[in-house]
Amino acid sequence: MKRKLILILLAAVTVFVLSIPALAAGDEPQMNFADVKSDSWYYSYVERVYAAGIMEGKSVSAFDPEGVVTRAEFVTAMARIAGADVSGEAHHVTAFPDADENAWYAPYMGWAVGVGLVNGRDGGLLAPNATVSRAEIAVLTDRLISFMGLSLPYDLFAEKEFDDVTGDEWYGESVTLMRKCALINGDGTGSFNPADTAQRHSMAAIISRFLEKSAEAQTYKVGLPVITIDTETGRDVESKEEYIRCAFTLTDTDGRNISDGSVRIRGRGNATWKFEKKAYRLKFDTNVCLMSSSSGGDTMNKDWTLIANHCDKSLIRNHVAMSLGRELDGIEWSPYTEMVEVYLNGKYHGVYMLCEQVEVGEQRVDIKEGEDDDAGFLFELDGYAEGEYNYDFFTIQGRKYTVKSDVKDEEQVIAMKLHLETILNIIREGDREKVAKYVDLDSAVDMYLLQELMRNLDAGWSSFFLYSYGPHDKLFFGPPWDFDLAGGNSYNCHAEEGLYVGQKTGPDGTYLGAYTNEWFASLLANKWFREMVRDRFNEKSADLLNAVDSCCKEAYMNMEYLERNFERWDVIGELINQEPMPILMLDNCEENVEYFAAWMLERHDWLKAYYNTDKFIVDFEAGEIPEIGVTEVVDADVWTVPDWFEGDKLAQIYMDILFSSMETEDGRIIVRLGRASTVTEENLVKVMLEGVLGAEKGRFKMEIEGDKLAEFRDNYRGLGYGQGNYETFRFKFIDTVTGDESTTQEYVLLIIKDWDMDQILG
Repeated sequence: MKRKLILILLAAVTVFVLSIPALAAGDEPQMNFADVKSDSWYYSYVERVYAAGIMEGKSVSAFDPEGVVTRAEFVTAMARIAGADVSGEAHHVTAFPDADENAWYAPYMGWAVGVGLVNGRDGGLLAPNATVSRAEIAVLTDRLISFMGLSLPYDLFAEKEFDDVTGDEWYGESVTLMRKCALINGDGTGSFNPADTAQRHSMAAIISRFLEKSAEAQTYKVGLPVITIDTETGRDVESKEEYIRCAFTLTDTDGRNISDGSVRIRGRGNATWKFEKKAYRLKFDTNVCLMSSSSGGDTMNKDWTLIANHCDKSLIRNHVAMSLGRELDGIEWSPYTEMVEVYLNGKYHGVYMLCEQVEVGEQRVDIKEGEDDDAGFLFELDGYAEGEYNYDFFTIQGRKYTVKSDVKDEEQVIAMKLHLETILNIIREGDREKVAKYVDLDSAVDMYLLQELMRNLDAGWSSFFLYSYGPHDKLFFGPPWDFDLAGGNSYNCHAEEGLYVGQKTGPDGTYLGAYTNEWFASLLANKWFREMVRDRFNEKSADLLNAVDSCCKEAYMNMEYLERNFERWDVIGELINQEPMPILMLDNCEENVEYFAAWMLERHDWLKAYYNTDKFIVDFEAGEIPEIGVTEVVDADVWTVPDWFEGDKLAQIYMDILFSSMETEDGRIIVRLGRASTVTEENLVKVMLEGVLGAEKGRFKMEIEGDKLAEFRDNYRGLGYGQGNYETFRFKFIDTVTGDESTTQEYVLLIIKDWDMDQILG
């Protein structure tokens, strides 16, 4: 079992508070070490530990930075960090023949022995004057963290794995923890050199970082707010359209308590509504602020959402995206979010993201709406749009846009549509001054950067918002919404490298189709816009990474709560939506947060390098839409792979590419079909054997054990286009000519639903 970052002390252990004295300005001890130069890499570390009274010099004028560290010296520093009262502790060393009860180190070493932080070495010796290795420093620091009951968050900027530490050594787990928390560094070549003798400057660096990280940890709130909801029916929420009354309470570790006996609740979401863990929308009768002061949000409103994040096993991708949206202040408003625990009708329901609803309002999208001729509008690029055409939604070049603000009639909606089409054509003309009259370029640049940094699958499909303050005013991009299939969490676009948002084609030349965001594709065609993107990314680069780091640290500090979500919903390692294979291989929430954090760092670094090249600024090509052809259309309405399709199929499953199937290393079979009626044993044979392996048509048949296929087919009918379903089957193939049978194997069968065939064939 892997060790948790959050360390829990036994009840019998005394917990010491980190008690390094705060020195007033001008009170710091003057460091006058001639051998610690101001330009040395360790100067600030030595200065800090000396000022805190944790390390002393070898003399008044010498620190001896390259000198070795003894066990007694490091244990003394541990006692000072813990604020331990070492008086009367010296007697503990008398159990060791090589220790002197009257020596300077005896109280400190005695304290460490007494509380179990230090044991004797082989041969029953305490070895106070023996040197310690870098590995021993890591182990002792790890023990101190545990003893003090501290939780130190992992650091986004920590070094990657050391090539000389596997994690299985006696010190491996401690070195790994120290590395992830950025307390230790390697030698610059990827090695840690665990057996090397620790030097005093390295000891100062580790202790200084420890003090800094401990102080930083105190800035993060530990413990999630708890929301309890009791519906008037006593049953779960069953509708996305009809509200039902409920009693609502919110309690927090900071003493905050909100209670409302008459709130309304309904379900929400499109593809996510079919998931077992549902998302909800709350409507209060009067305005209320549900965000804590630690979240930064202070708005009053009636409408709030609880986002389930069921297919995001880190639970924080949307939380990070909204934080990035607020950091990119060219976006006028980005919803505030907060992780909470939810109890529904007395039953623990998991960790949710409490979030402001995207809607028109004074403290949200603050535009004028209604029947007046000067009313503004909010709309959403929304592949799921439905209702009355040219009233509830309209289309531009085949893309659906849902009207999200109040309108008076069809004519007003048509005017919105014409205004939008006009702006899109002006962008395509490419005149910067003219575009700037019709588009708020600050919001366009920042929203593009957010979508591209997160590599959001849905940017060209749904949950992409635009608004204007009036029928002839500038178009604004935002607010951001729905990033659960971003940050490497979709097999369509999980690679850290390559542009995605606004591209006509993928990195292998494959047409992205429904995923292309025409607004960004049109803007990126202009060199001046790409220069704006480069300059803005360079300006905000560090701030964006710090925002990601902060959100991830918040998650690490509350990992015991996040992990509890997956005790309620046991879906780690299971395919819920479009998670790629690397994510399906992870074992817990903590590993998912680590994966996401590493992905974001690599994504950022790739974009920063690429945006500052001539390939992006001068020679940029968005890609052309190739002619979509197929090699064959079989009777089962299954299209085989177009001959221009190349690359890893698992990583490049695009919504309007119909490919036959593949078998992955873990036995997962991917099949892409159109109508639900095609999910039959006969057609699966055509896809898997005839389509992929070139087997003789009609020669083989499949036998599936049990009656799962019919149920699987029924579930499939309820999927939206581009969505998937999976089930574990046991089946075998039979050669109808020879009578030979394959062995019965267990496979996970994943079906991806495509566009209706009649629509494709026109």
